[in-house]
Amino acid sequence: MKEKGNNLAMRVLHVIYSIDPIQGGTVEALLQIVNASKKSNQQHEILTLDDPALLVKFGHNQTIHAVGPTKRFYGDTPELDNWLNQHLSDYSCAIIHGCWQYHGLATYRSCREKRIPYFQYTHGMLDPWFKKTYPLKHFKKWLYWPWAEFQILKHATKVLFTCEEEQRLAAQSFWLYKVDPTIIGLGIKKPEVDLNHCKEVFLNTHPSLKGKRLLTFMSRIHAKKGIDLLIEAAIDYQKSYPSRSNPNSQRFSIVIAGPCNDEDYLKELKKLSSSMQTNGPIQEIKWIGMVRDEMKWGLLAVSEAFILPSHQENFGMVVPESLSCGTPVLISDKVNIWREIRNTNAGIVKTDTHEGVRSLLEDWEQLSPEERKSFRECATQSFEDRFTIDSNATKLFALIDEHCNPYHSQ
Repeated sequence: MKEKGNNLAMRVLHVIYSIDPIQGGTVEALLQIVNASKKSNQQHEILTLDDPALLVKFGHNQTIHAVGPTKRFYGDTPELDNWLNQHLSDYSCAIIHGCWQYHGLATYRSCREKRIPYFQYTHGMLDPWFKKTYPLKHFKKWLYWPWAEFQILKHATKVLFTCEEEQRLAAQSFWLYKVDPTIIGLGIKKPEVDLNHCKEVFLNTHPSLKGKRLLTFMSRIHAKKGIDLLIEAAIDYQKSYPSRSNPNSQRFSIVIAGPCNDEDYLKELKKLSSSMQTNGPIQEIKWIGMVRDEMKWGLLAVSEAFILPSHQENFGMVVPESLSCGTPVLISDKVNIWREIRNTNAGIVKTDTHEGVRSLLEDWEQLSPEERKSFRECATQSFEDRFTIDSNATKLFALIDEHCNPYHSQ
């Protein structure tokens, strides 16, 4: 064990399939937790199935152990089992991130064998939306559930949910369900960047957006994100202009930023967006691909509002990222932290339907400058009160202290 000051540092191992940023908010959440742990008396490390070269590519400086790459999506590789067999006894506990893949089963088996406590973050992967949307995949999961995932969840010291809505929904997917749950929210560290400089960097890269009102979608380009609804609602809203639009309001542009693994789907969306008329409150739909670092913060900070009309979103790390910049959010009620947004007046919440998304656009466009300013102030306060990583990570560290022996060794 390693010393930290005068106290014995507890070592915690996070096990995740991949830390590639393209995987979305789960990766960012984990990296935020590891960074926050540097202020604690716990040493948090990561075990991943990534190729070690990936760690160099993305410049990670956390303690990360990569045992990949694996050629199979399920992730069953003897390298993972060998690593756990050799090193897991050096840790006080493990935290499994995600469900349905081999890294969870391997960690569960090794922890049980070595009598090491473990926790599991489900990260929304038990949401019943998947059952309704992908019934064939759900059938396959049922075959896996009784002897694998159910056992992992059942024997976990605690199953960690990021909000009340996620915990409520998780119980609806499988009738054989037994967990010991607790809510440990996620969050981010307030960006330590000069937002005005980031705005300048972004706008210099995209000069055609200078001086425009921006409504931004920034996430993975995936069917569950409701991007088709956003585009269709924008097209429909244009058709009714100016009869239902604020004639004194400056037109705005919709910016869509994010990676996409399905080129055919991306082409389909771009073709749909190209059919939008330009004589309404929306000037254009601009596709700019994935943005990171200064470009990401610049886009969020320069945007008038952030929009996420998802059909299923466990937490949506980009939501607190937006709030941290003082940018209000327009989200569907399938983003699981929607109650927290509505209760703090940090944005507008509607259903994940054509009518709901159109209402998000129309309601925001109809606001007065004073009302938009009030939303921005509430967005900043909501972030400070609910979504900072320090407050939420402290709860996780306390939970680990409570359930794990800091002097554990084999």
